[in-house]
Amino acid sequence: GGLIGFYEANKITGNKEITVNRCYSSGDVSSVNSNGAIGGLIGGAVLSSGNLKAGIGVTVTNCIAWNQLVDNTTTASGYSSAAIVGVIDTPCVVNNNYRRSDMVFRFRPGEDQLFDQNSEADLKTNSTMCPYHGLAAAAGTTCSQVAKTLNWPEDIWDLSSEMPRLK
Repeated sequence: GGLIGFYEANKITGNKEITVNRCYSSGDVSSVNSNGAIGGLIGGAVLSSGNLKAGIGVTVTNCIAWNQLVDNTTTASGYSSAAIVGVIDTPCVVNNNYRRSDMVFRFRPGEDQLFDQNSEADLKTNSTMCPYHGLAAAAGTTCSQVAKTLNWPEDIWDLSSEMPRLK
């Protein structure tokens, strides 16, 4: 992932919930012949089976995947990959996350199409595939403009240039 590789909430190790809010990634993310998931922000965020009844374990909100390329040119049949989070477990909360409108996304043939998803209700799930692509930003916008629409706090973020910068 552009920000987090893989996170597993696990009752044994004490890892429980993860919240990712108001962040962005902009570097290319790629993997060749990987069995794992990759994503512009997070490769994978999953819950161990012991935590599925513990409530919400993964929250990703108000984030931006500004990567030019997310490329998992794999022949393996492992996890999915996506623009925002390669594989995300349910229960989860995902909303108001955006991706670059001209992002190049490559995955297995037939599974390399980007489509808009704004909430957990939009996730297409099965046992190992739960990709989350978020929403495409308007063509021609900058990452900072998207951050402004997501109400990133400008006392923390400098949004005056193309890319957000921490103050």
